[in-house]
Amino acid sequence: MASIKRSSLLESNRSLRSEEEKVQESLYWKTEEDDLYLASVEYGQDLGVNTTSKSQGRAAEEVIRQSEEGEETFKLFSFKNSGTVNFEVKGLLSGNVLQLGLQMGFGPHYQSPEKVIPLVDIADQFALILMAMPDDIVSLESRARAIAALKDFSRGDVQETKSKAKPNKAEDSKEGWSFDVNSPPVASGKQRAVQAEDPLVECQGTHVEGSFSCSHLQEADCESYFVTDGLSHMQCAWVAQCNVPDLASLTPNHREILPNIYMHNGRFPHVRQSDNFCLRCKGYLSTKQSGQYKFYTASDDGSLLYLNKAKVVDNNGCHGEHEKSSGDTFLSAGTHELVVEMCEMGGGEAFKMRYEGPDTGGSKVAVPASALKHAQKRLAEGLECDYFYGQAQCHVPDLGGLAPSHSAVLPHIYMHNGNFPHVKQGDNFCIRCSGYLSTKNSGNYKFYTASDDGSLLYLNGEQVVDNNGCHGEHERSSHHKFLGPGIHRLVVDMCEMGGGENLKMRYEGPDTGNSKVMIPTSALKHEVKPFYADGLDCDYFYGQAQCDVPDLSVLTPAHSAILPNIYTHNGRFANVRQSDNFCLRCSGVLTASSSGDYKFYTASDDGSLLYLDGEKVVDNNGCHGETERSSESMFLSAGTHELVVEMCEMGGGEAFKMRYQGPDTGGSKVAVPGEVLKHEVLRASDGLECDYFYGQAQCHVPDLGGLIPSHSAILPRIDMHHGNFPHITQGDNFCIRCSGYLSTKNSGNYKFYTASDDGSFLYLNGKQVVDNNGCHGEHERSSHHMYLSQGLHHLVLDMCEMGGGENLKMRYEGPDTGNSKVTIPMSALKHQAKRPLTEGLECNYFYGQAQCDVPDLKGLTAAHTAILPNVYMQNGNFPHVKQGDNFCIRCSGYLSTRNAGNYKFYTASDDGSLLYLNGEKVVDNNGCHGEQERSSEHKFLSAGTHHLVVDMCEMGGGENLKMRYEGPDTANSKVMIPRSALKHEATDFADGLECDYYYGQAQCHVPGLALLTPAHSEVLPNIYMHNGRFPHVRQSDNFCLRCSGFLTTSSSGNYKFYTASDDGSLLYLDGEKVVDNNGCHGELERSSHSMFLPAGTHHLVVEMCEMGGGEAFKMRYEGPDTGGSKVAVPASVLSHAK
Repeated sequence: MASIKRSSLLESNRSLRSEEEKVQESLYWKTEEDDLYLASVEYGQDLGVNTTSKSQGRAAEEVIRQSEEGEETFKLFSFKNSGTVNFEVKGLLSGNVLQLGLQMGFGPHYQSPEKVIPLVDIADQFALILMAMPDDIVSLESRARAIAALKDFSRGDVQETKSKAKPNKAEDSKEGWSFDVNSPPVASGKQRAVQAEDPLVECQGTHVEGSFSCSHLQEADCESYFVTDGLSHMQCAWVAQCNVPDLASLTPNHREILPNIYMHNGRFPHVRQSDNFCLRCKGYLSTKQSGQYKFYTASDDGSLLYLNKAKVVDNNGCHGEHEKSSGDTFLSAGTHELVVEMCEMGGGEAFKMRYEGPDTGGSKVAVPASALKHAQKRLAEGLECDYFYGQAQCHVPDLGGLAPSHSAVLPHIYMHNGNFPHVKQGDNFCIRCSGYLSTKNSGNYKFYTASDDGSLLYLNGEQVVDNNGCHGEHERSSHHKFLGPGIHRLVVDMCEMGGGENLKMRYEGPDTGNSKVMIPTSALKHEVKPFYADGLDCDYFYGQAQCDVPDLSVLTPAHSAILPNIYTHNGRFANVRQSDNFCLRCSGVLTASSSGDYKFYTASDDGSLLYLDGEKVVDNNGCHGETERSSESMFLSAGTHELVVEMCEMGGGEAFKMRYQGPDTGGSKVAVPGEVLKHEVLRASDGLECDYFYGQAQCHVPDLGGLIPSHSAILPRIDMHHGNFPHITQGDNFCIRCSGYLSTKNSGNYKFYTASDDGSFLYLNGKQVVDNNGCHGEHERSSHHMYLSQGLHHLVLDMCEMGGGENLKMRYEGPDTGNSKVTIPMSALKHQAKRPLTEGLECNYFYGQAQCDVPDLKGLTAAHTAILPNVYMQNGNFPHVKQGDNFCIRCSGYLSTRNAGNYKFYTASDDGSLLYLNGEKVVDNNGCHGEQERSSEHKFLSAGTHHLVVDMCEMGGGENLKMRYEGPDTANSKVMIPRSALKHEATDFADGLECDYYYGQAQCHVPGLALLTPAHSEVLPNIYMHNGRFPHVRQSDNFCLRCSGFLTTSSSGNYKFYTASDDGSLLYLDGEKVVDNNGCHGELERSSHSMFLPAGTHHLVVEMCEMGGGEAFKMRYEGPDTGGSKVAVPASVLSHAK
């Protein structure tokens, strides 16, 4: 019976009884109270029956109601068998679903989790029987109405039943009555005088009591399917409709990225139920050629297609797969806003989007993934807050209509006692903080603002908290709001008139365990606006060159640099570190001022390729002398176009030129100028990134871009004199290259100066503007006046110190300085911040792909992924592997080296393994063999991070994979690479630090804890333990603790860090030991030097050992985020990677 399609039982053409007879049966479907009886029994081992509970009438109805609402599962019967091996079998009722519960145990201490197996849906089975009844027993309308009365029955089934039945209307002109199913007869005395035009919000899935609100609605208005009594209550549900509703106004359950729209035979990716769902896909259609296009949607059921905000295809209605088309639509080459919507009521499921036009050669084809784009929101933690002065009122004004004085990003909203970051006056100010709330779990959330004075909170455009008025600190809340997982638009406004100053934002819900807490930084996001600077972002690859340029996008570059344009010849390649066997990949955007037909050229020795807007337009591949090839003539609209240009040099001559012609060049073929080439700065942070070189100094500064630095650091400004050069490790014979961006607020003419002892250069947007070369004492030279627009400008400063005095200063004058000559401030210097790194490697697992020679794993799809602290697996102890043989592993991330020098790498494996460093294969241990070790040659590595990949396949037999190295960081001993030296990019964060506990390992000087295996791990909110109150510690003495994660700084500036411990402790920041508080001692505090930190996230490790006696461990800091006061590092700025 369960396999019968319910709606198919309506297909037969049976005659119906007279309308008047049907009325008598179809007015109401109701069960007498006393007919309902519910009991629970237990069976003993002798199968004797013991009734444990029973209820009848209203009491039984209440038990079922609680079961339906998820409050309680009712136990119908149970059978227990006690003993050493024991079990219990239960019969359960949850709503309309009968379930079987099973639990087993062994002895008194082990009980398995209860397993619940759904058996049958009573409503489902009753509906099948009911719909199979002949019309002469129960009318069609009564059956549809009875099915709808089952609260747990699928709404989709109800709708499908209704859609295939005749209109449910009955009337008798003689008697003077008429009615629709689920509405009382007009002549019954139960009337609803008002009929709503649209479904009310209150009706969407709620139960409304009384004769108001939903109680007046007719079925067609509210999609209502159940009436117990016309004057009592009505249950309303919002369901899929034959005509696609306004999906843009609804909150989606979840959101996914689809490559294209071509779903059939019910194969809908990511859909979580088979019927009664809708889909809204939005993005952009990219057309290469202008002309007339025609669009089609084929769907079961309704669908709509909008292009550039106009509805062009209307395929609405409940129907099987049906295709409709637009008229001919002219589209220019470029991108066009696209929205396509679809609803599936029930039955077949299909949704296809096709088009025809110039890009398809006039053929009707599925719109390909390459032509579909979506706008990606780049989100970062925290809210973007605007500050307003002199605008405060008791009732917060419309801040969205005012111009802010300044803006800042705040990690959270929890300001009290007047501690308002970035506020420039004590009273009469307002703040508007906007961004997104990120929720992980669906459910009901409640929001609170506490403020002095007024505050408002908006969620998804709706005001949910109104805490307006002039008052002391006062808290108000929202009602419960249902939110699905995802991001939700959030705005909080506040004004401070005078007196106390407070603003706190809290919430409770599924993500908080329903506790009221401050909304954490990890749940608050803001959209990162793109910044563009002049030049292309170029990656350099060595040892990878081929006659036909390989796929450089999947390789790891050795280093990167910004080039102003692509026009190199006679071997003059900027920043290249070897003369042959290298490749270059430059990416960014090309700006076209005028629309029209353009043609592009590359001239190279050897191969080169040029891509525009994702399409290869110039193919100049091959091993050849300087050869030029061109694209076809192609239409470009005015605006920015994605550009990628690649080149490989095998040997011999070296040349690489990029030219074009079109409206912007007056039709002449010219080198693509630097002013039309831009690259995006994704994560701008304060300060310049400076590389340090030793033993390379010359009176005339050499090409530092072609050298490997010994180490790097971030400097807030360039103003070093009297030998006070931060991070320098020797007094003479050194060079520095500092690079990043100059941020200008105002357009106009600027002049730049460098004062140095000895030589220095300054480059702006790829052009040398100051030449202060030579061996000399402190000497200042300047640029000419130069016009700079508002924005970011790529800046490079080089300097060498041969000996004697040491000075380097960089100053400027212009509109941003009131035309005074000043040191360029930290706020005007930016660098592209790297993603934060955390410990361990990211490892992908592959099954059934193993070969003696490791295959190309990067091209395969991993079965699953895990983070491993190190790579040292033996005797078959491979963590996370799900089968014993025929598997492969790829672990990737970064190797962190503290000291520059020559390193050697080893892999020992059974079977094959490979190790890649900075994109180059350095260890080849391939083949089917027992455990065997092979090594690399010595490789010079600078201090810093180096991209690392290790691959391994296990065919069968023994299983081993070990990765070791030797070099300056190991005192040239061969050791396992420790987890402290292995890193991967952190992409998702949680509050607190991840802490490892070690027992029996304590020493006066903290040992290398990263090399040891912890007894257990916990997450701690912060580090402030005293009087022996150490959370999670399992013994009072002889233990060590290692906590790692991230410290977030809101403001750039100089910070100082402290640890107080009994006994020894160490603190590392961004890989550098900054506090050494080692030794056996009572509680003792030591500090770091003052050190510059840009705003952002910084990797933090803090270690401590307790030998015996007193127990204390505290971490404090001072700096811009603390107002210069020394405070405990708060939990709100500490996080760890998930």
